[in-house]
Amino acid sequence: MAVEIERKFLVRGDQWRSLSVGVVYRQGYITTTPEKTVRVRIAGNQGYLTIKGASEGYQRAEFEYLIPIEDAEQMLSSLCVGPLIEKKRYKIPIGDLIWEVDEFFGDNQGLILAEVELNSPEQAVELPEWIGEEVSHDYRYYNANLTKFPYTQWAYQVRTTIMEFQTQVQRECYEQVAIWMEEMFTQYPWEKLDDPGFGLFLGSAWVEVRIYPWHEDAVIETRSLVVQGAEITPELMQFLLLKNSQMRFGGFAIDDHDHIYLSHTIVGSTCDPGELESSVLSVLETADDFDDQIIQKWGGKRALDIVP
Repeated sequence: MAVEIERKFLVRGDQWRSLSVGVVYRQGYITTTPEKTVRVRIAGNQGYLTIKGASEGYQRAEFEYLIPIEDAEQMLSSLCVGPLIEKKRYKIPIGDLIWEVDEFFGDNQGLILAEVELNSPEQAVELPEWIGEEVSHDYRYYNANLTKFPYTQWAYQVRTTIMEFQTQVQRECYEQVAIWMEEMFTQYPWEKLDDPGFGLFLGSAWVEVRIYPWHEDAVIETRSLVVQGAEITPELMQFLLLKNSQMRFGGFAIDDHDHIYLSHTIVGSTCDPGELESSVLSVLETADDFDDQIIQKWGGKRALDIVP
């Protein structure tokens, strides 16, 4: 089995431009999932079909085959999903390594990435002076994701430069959740740039998706503020506990300020897009169902009346 071991970086400056002559690439994806991608590429006058497995650290399985350029053209026009990736690739030999600098065009205009393939994940790499931040584990920069969420459409390009992450695992989990959130909900009206989290409305309910470090892993908490300012009575407490016993997802809680929340938690390393979507929608729908019931009996305000 062929294995691709690769590191990816942002590029700064223009010193690299004089080191190679670029070749125009066009590529698209027949399928893209966390477990596998199937890519069609035309590089110069040659066609390629490439199948890649899931990433494990810096490496993943890769199988690549030459195909007639006519077949590649037809696949790109009829089988590939989303806009095509258009870029020019510059191959730059430095020492024993070949650096590949990709200058993107079209929907990804302005993005320049450098990749280097290694013999092992532990191989030491001397970085050229024009290499910037490493983004090997940042899923936004995967070509397959750039077809879904092009660079020119990124609403929050600065988020990881000022975001405060406590662990690398938390950061990686956050980046994956960001992609899933954009894919499932198109856009979300809130993203706190100094704290890993997202938010969106459904009806009168507001949900936040937060990513926290947890031992060697991370946890994804889906949390909705249901009611603020309700009268906390024994009857209300009994009502919430009874509903908790009947719920399949999460449960109600009351914080130090007597705000009523509904939350559900997922382990980051085992979460998949379907589980995250179920968590978000279940918490949103449940909060939306119960906020009016609580307010009618015990007063207070809904999230819709509070969150700006």
